[in-house]
Amino acid sequence: MKKQTYGDIKDVLKNELLGEDDPETVELIRQLRHIQSKGYFTHPEFLKMCRWKSPRPLRWYKANTALQVEEVARAVLSTSNERHRIKLLTALKGVEIPTASAILTLIDPERYGVIDIRVWQFLYRYGAVSVKPGGQGFTFDDWDNYLSLLRHLAEEFSTTVRLIEWTLFECHKATQQGTLYQATSRRGDSRTSDSHSSSYAVLESADPPRPVGEEICLVLNAPHSRFRGIGETFDEMLSSGAARGYILSEKQSAQLNAGCKVVLLDKETERRAEGQLKELERTEKAGNGMQRFDVHFQNGKQVAYKSERLNRNGIAVI
Repeated sequence: MKKQTYGDIKDVLKNELLGEDDPETVELIRQLRHIQSKGYFTHPEFLKMCRWKSPRPLRWYKANTALQVEEVARAVLSTSNERHRIKLLTALKGVEIPTASAILTLIDPERYGVIDIRVWQFLYRYGAVSVKPGGQGFTFDDWDNYLSLLRHLAEEFSTTVRLIEWTLFECHKATQQGTLYQATSRRGDSRTSDSHSSSYAVLESADPPRPVGEEICLVLNAPHSRFRGIGETFDEMLSSGAARGYILSEKQSAQLNAGCKVVLLDKETERRAEGQLKELERTEKAGNGMQRFDVHFQNGKQVAYKSERLNRNGIAVI
């Protein structure tokens, strides 16, 4: 951005609107431009689009069969109902609303933009949206309102919805203060959390502060070796700062806040590591209908071993 403060979001766009997307995205959109006329996308194309948004849930994307992907693709491209499109796409494993929005954007950048933490935080900063300052935990209504706003701005500035979104994304990157997963406040507003946030309220500190000395802790079973080649080991989790696919109840996830302690336990060789929670990322539902999460943490290091009692899902919130 040429300057860090403007009157409102339209003032930002008057001064900062980008004329073109980044070259890699331009090339990807070119490769996918046949999808609208063909009426569906293939499994490899689906993976390519999902990977563009976020490669982290790749194993869940791959768990969708080619037939499932093609059936969803045909249904998505045969309807103009936005709610139905999102419902269809998010029925695929690993696909949440942001990834669904990325798929639609790559297929039709004239009319779609990605719903993204950076863009939402930037819109909140300038009062263009009024809920979820952290820019996470989106519902369909959030997406619908966001898309309507971006389409209105695209029409007013005679550009594509994607370029509106991309401009705001880049403006946020250029002016970001603090860590990305801290809740954003409006200019002149001291608030840092929003009680309307739902799916990711665990990162936005919406709950009342805990008493001094009382610390919440997420404990995860981190095996010494893979079972039949599946899953991640203690060393892999500690090295990557991510522990994937853990089942947490809504009550458990609601107790966790960014910065709380994360513990990895390797009971087989009696090793323990501790770090701080960065993000709980919703992935797919387990067979019993409970929500799986990828746990992202930072500053992980081994400490003296101390065992903890875990539930049957290999976790404890204590």
